[in-house]
Amino acid sequence: MLENLFIEGETYHVRNFIVRQYGAMHTERCFRNDMYIQLYNMTEIFATGVVEHIPHHVFQFTELSAIINAALE
Repeated sequence: MLENLFIEGETYHVRNFIVRQYGAMHTERCFRNDMYIQLYNMTEIFATGVVEHIPHHVFQFTELSAIINAALE
């Protein structure tokens, strides 16, 4: 439902979300970190414009070469 609100390469301010820990039943992960954010009906999303600095590895994304293995888990 929120997919059309995001534009690749843009930066957003997101409010009202839940931080949860992956459980044993969560097999589909796009992050290697044990935590993820969950958006819900009270989530608010605003474009922020230019951001001067975001740390390079802050999100710990799964490497592209590991996506197939992650999908098969």
